[in-house]
Amino acid sequence: MFFNLQKKYRNLKCLFLIFFWGITSLGLTQQNFNDFQHLKAEGEIPNDFTIQAYNKINEDIKNNKISLKGNNEIVFLEGVHYAINDLLHSGMVVYGDEVTIYINKIADKLLAKDTILRRKLHFYTIKSNETNAFSTFQGIIFVTTGLISQLENEAQLAYILSHEIVHYTEEHVVESFEYEINNKYNSEKIKSLSTFSREHEFDADRLGVKLYQEAGYSKEELVSTFDILLYSYLPFEEFDFPNTYLNSNQLKIPVHLFPEKVFPIDVEEDVDDSKSSHPNIKKRKAAVSKEIEKFTNWGNEIFSFGESDFLYIRDICRFESIRTDIINAEFDNALYSILVLEKKYPNSIYLKRMKAKSWLGIAQYKSKSSLTTKLPNKTKLQGQIGSLQHVLKNLNTLQILTLSSRIVYDLHKANENDIVLNAIWERMIKTLAEAKFDLVIFYKTSMDDARNQKTITDSINSINKTSIETNKLTKIKNSLNRNIDTANFHLYALYDIIVDSSFIKKLSYYKGIFRTKEIEKNEYESLSYRKKKKIEKLKIRNTLKLGIDTLLFIDPLVVCYKRDEINQIKSEKLSEDFNDVLNDLGSYLPININSLSNSSLDEKGTKGFNQKSILYSYVNEKYENEAIDVLPTDFLELESLSKEMKTDKIMFSKVETIYDVNFKQSELLLFPFFMIYPIYLPVKIYKSHHTYLSLWILDISNNKVMEELTMHYNEPLNKYTIMNRMYDIMKKVNTKPSIK
Repeated sequence: MFFNLQKKYRNLKCLFLIFFWGITSLGLTQQNFNDFQHLKAEGEIPNDFTIQAYNKINEDIKNNKISLKGNNEIVFLEGVHYAINDLLHSGMVVYGDEVTIYINKIADKLLAKDTILRRKLHFYTIKSNETNAFSTFQGIIFVTTGLISQLENEAQLAYILSHEIVHYTEEHVVESFEYEINNKYNSEKIKSLSTFSREHEFDADRLGVKLYQEAGYSKEELVSTFDILLYSYLPFEEFDFPNTYLNSNQLKIPVHLFPEKVFPIDVEEDVDDSKSSHPNIKKRKAAVSKEIEKFTNWGNEIFSFGESDFLYIRDICRFESIRTDIINAEFDNALYSILVLEKKYPNSIYLKRMKAKSWLGIAQYKSKSSLTTKLPNKTKLQGQIGSLQHVLKNLNTLQILTLSSRIVYDLHKANENDIVLNAIWERMIKTLAEAKFDLVIFYKTSMDDARNQKTITDSINSINKTSIETNKLTKIKNSLNRNIDTANFHLYALYDIIVDSSFIKKLSYYKGIFRTKEIEKNEYESLSYRKKKKIEKLKIRNTLKLGIDTLLFIDPLVVCYKRDEINQIKSEKLSEDFNDVLNDLGSYLPININSLSNSSLDEKGTKGFNQKSILYSYVNEKYENEAIDVLPTDFLELESLSKEMKTDKIMFSKVETIYDVNFKQSELLLFPFFMIYPIYLPVKIYKSHHTYLSLWILDISNNKVMEELTMHYNEPLNKYTIMNRMYDIMKKVNTKPSIK
């Protein structure tokens, strides 16, 4: 593996990923970066997204795909194929898109002399800001958008692909698995396993050079590729962050709030790698430099498909990185990337929307006193982005709310017909109302005007410095002068906004809503115990009674435990049964159920795959931003999906089932009474089945969780029990709540 993958996939099973896709010539429309559209899958959906994992496992066993023996073969194959499904259906993966097609073109060049191997390998793009590429047992090679966004040229990408191809041809994944199961877990084993993995990296580096050289690429770009790894924790460009960047005609941020100098970039090539799966950069660069000397007749290719093509693909990945950062609530990274990209694309409405969305997120987190959790520690600030992070950490809550309001308002005003910017401004006003933003403290004049008035006043004072009395105008201006200081720079920033009648009306409206909620909360707290109990009983009676006529059901997840491990195959088959039940329920109930699941992708195709990916991104964003009332980044796509599905109500579900027979000591006392066995034992066995059904119903129109609960049943999980339970649940969901 060239780099480390995203946090949630940083474990062994993420090495075991697959994809089969024959690249075709697709007439894709090029991106308009002024109105960027995030990456989506294109073309016909590959079979690997529709064939169930247990069928793939059976096929591998039938074809003797690996040389592992006994139970190890099953353990390995289950691990690789079910990890594949987790990633392929995570919403992060795309196929048939421009980035994936470009990667495949480079792979064609690298493997032009080995057509058999080329047919075995398939390449895929992951929308992740981790700087990473990795290969798999099945011959799938994944490349992240984060990696491409950091690269300088095509040749560097070609070497990374060469490195990953070697991991596949040398069967490093299988070797690592076999080594792991044949050694006991102890400190020496962990140390030797790290060494073993490092040897794989050296092999991939060394043999990758040969593949790269044969394709005619320039040797000058090989070593520099490792510097990409070394500095990949920084933004994709080290671009000056001027202390005037956040300023506008209405707002001037004092220079003293910025750091006196740029934070140094502190990185070391020769770090201790004794406990790491990867050798350090210094060792890898030295080994590759030595390997380079073994070859002659080097080519000089850096951009075999043209520099403009590479820069275009890289810009797609850089634009995509902004969306990913915002979904992950990494607003500082998003703002810095926007700073870099808007120099090239100053008129991009996408960048304007994402800038407004970032400042909204910053304001929301700051108002909840949790912005510091989204920013690095002061001791870890590095490079130009450190200056931005330093400012964000130094501004207080009122200053952040003011700065955010100023920026979002200006973007909204300059693009008044843009639906997304209007929605962001509306949510900004709501955020101010919840934070009890007080307009009275703000001055109704700009700082520049105040300074001009100060100049006039100074002149008057100079002329009348011997006068004992001053007129009314002078007294007022002198009073104003005392308020002109850098600590209160923000109080001059909203002079035009606080007199905007539309703004005042909406702010009052939302403040009224929050006041009403507070009053209702206080009234509830003042109720007697009996009245509170009555209200709670009504809530319980109304559980799941939502009056929903149409519901979008997303990918039911079933986890079946066998002893302390997951029975992956049974879980997948039960998930299929769950989806079949949902499709059948429509004929028994008045509620209309639309399903988007893995097992329905044969029918739904690429359109359904993209719809499901959008919903997963939305749920991930909501999960990452639990502390705030997030406005979805894919706002327009969700609206479009709601209209097409004729509902904005979506349901996610998870079922966990386990069979656990556990006789208590008191129950063992019954054993002498043999007559009880025929009744007791069947009941005991049946009751030892534990099924936990968790449901989440969301209203994406207002980003609210309508219902969230977990139910426990002492019964086995099968198609019959799923049907019974889901029939009762869907019937309730369709029922309107009681008012008494």
